[in-house]
Amino acid sequence: MALKVLAIFSPQDSWLIKMLDALTKTDRMMSTKAKKMTRPFRLFSPSFWLAFLFLLPLPVTAHAAGPLLEKTIYFEGTGSYYEMIDYRPTTGGYGLRWEQAEVLASQKTLGGVKGRLALIQSPETELFLKVNLRPDHATWFGLYFDCDSRKFFWIDGVQMKNTDYANFVTNNWFREPRGHLCTELGGYRRYPVFLDMDSDKRWAVRGPKKLFYYYIIEYPTGGPVDGAEAHKASGIPSAQKPE
Repeated sequence: MALKVLAIFSPQDSWLIKMLDALTKTDRMMSTKAKKMTRPFRLFSPSFWLAFLFLLPLPVTAHAAGPLLEKTIYFEGTGSYYEMIDYRPTTGGYGLRWEQAEVLASQKTLGGVKGRLALIQSPETELFLKVNLRPDHATWFGLYFDCDSRKFFWIDGVQMKNTDYANFVTNNWFREPRGHLCTELGGYRRYPVFLDMDSDKRWAVRGPKKLFYYYIIEYPTGGPVDGAEAHKASGIPSAQKPE
């Protein structure tokens, strides 16, 4: 009986496996005496009771929480609300371009404040969004590479300085074939930045026609908004700038 029970438990349940092994040995030691018992009593061996206790109310291992979608969260560190949108239900499974996400974000409001693609200008902000929104695929936010100036700009038009926080991989920040930066036909001059949650969880640049499922909206309200519904956010430890 004990050997059959072992098959349903994971390697992490080593304490249970050891217990079952011990009970199996106990069963064997009792086998001589058990032969003298009637059949119903022989069924109720120690391993039978252990299996009964664990299998009858067998708990289901809880899965990690999935992405938090279409629910606003508030971050005191920036005084802004944030919301992550999955575009797939709108298109039957397809993603959207960064420029489309830019337009859709600007069409939403909270407390009378227009939304925008999120600015991630500190490690604390990035950690807060990753911990609470839990994106599990590539996700658009409010930063792009300008082909004319060869500089990065935030969605609000402010140029990123060399001393500003950034989370790029220095030698792998453009995730397209070599030589394809700023060569897209159609007059595209902005190459968007995204959170590469499918790979190294860092920032990267893709072509302007790339489609991704998620985008993060920021509502820069400057503080809490009376009456605004916000999902309870988890606190974060002090983040350190990546080396």
